[in-house]
Amino acid sequence: MSKQVVSKLQTIKFIENLLSASVDGIVVTDANQEIIMVNKSFCSSFGLSNDDMIETNLLEWLKRVDGNMVRTWFQLEKDLHTNNTCHDVEFKIILQEREAYFSVNASLLDQIECDGPVILSIWRDVTKLKQIQDDLIRKEKFAVIGRVSGSISHDIRHPLATIKNSSYYLNTTLKDQDEKIKKHLKLISDKVKQADEMIEALMRLSETNETKKERININESLEQFLVEFSLPEHINLKVELDSECPDIIADHLLLRQAFSNITLNAVHAMPDGGTLTVETKRVRRRNEKESDLKEDFAEISFTDTGSGIKKENIDKIFEPFFTTGSKGMGLGLLIVKDIVASNHGSITVESEEGKGASFAFNFPEIL
Repeated sequence: MSKQVVSKLQTIKFIENLLSASVDGIVVTDANQEIIMVNKSFCSSFGLSNDDMIETNLLEWLKRVDGNMVRTWFQLEKDLHTNNTCHDVEFKIILQEREAYFSVNASLLDQIECDGPVILSIWRDVTKLKQIQDDLIRKEKFAVIGRVSGSISHDIRHPLATIKNSSYYLNTTLKDQDEKIKKHLKLISDKVKQADEMIEALMRLSETNETKKERININESLEQFLVEFSLPEHINLKVELDSECPDIIADHLLLRQAFSNITLNAVHAMPDGGTLTVETKRVRRRNEKESDLKEDFAEISFTDTGSGIKKENIDKIFEPFFTTGSKGMGLGLLIVKDIVASNHGSITVESEEGKGASFAFNFPEIL
């Protein structure tokens, strides 16, 4: 074997080792998006092996994961042919039951002999960075909302107390009330109570108390909550508790607050009646850091048969003051998300308009 051939083989081996060592996903595709070369990191991100992906079409894999990725890739290709390089294109996909974000940098490799342009793309998993950024934004929103709402709440409470006391006085002194007076006094009382509940929600946003975490048996905590929570008569309750559901570490009072807010949300979504299903179970999910490692989680879900959530509103429901109903002021789900996050959990939502919604909490098992 000549020295020139040996040198080329060594160069190829060196490049293969570089690709294999990279923590970022690297894939080389031809003009037809056929995969010419791919490294282990890219394959493992999709839960596949090198043999599965080599000499297959990249678009087929992207389409299987998320059809929107194909459109994003075509836009990337268009920019590449204009500028020869493309930087920080974001791909959002669902991988193995988790939402993942990739920042993709790509270049055209004109020097490679091939029919048409060859694209080298580097896929960096920025999911953790995205979560940190979102968390910082969320905390900043809470800080601003908390300061403003705390001040407003104190100012509103004084005149509200006067209205409440005056309503009580009129109700006790007017002995022979006709039905119209009774109706309006009750309306005043109900609206004062509703306003007071809103103020309580605003006050909770301004509080910065440290959480008091303890070991919690999810099934026992839920059973106690459901006994104490008074559901309207037109709501049927279905409870399915998994005896294998693991214990978690969380703040007991805050967790009950999250349960209460989600349940109230379900009740408001079923004004004409329906069924609320509360379920717990042990689930095993992929570890975000080590793809081969599985972790056990306690999952608590609240599923209603109400009006559901419009697709375009799914990403907005946890935003402050977002509401589509006449009741509340759009803070309940914001508080729920903050409570779950502060207790190292996550929350997912599934809904179809007109067919109800399902909110699922996931907390890591405590050993």
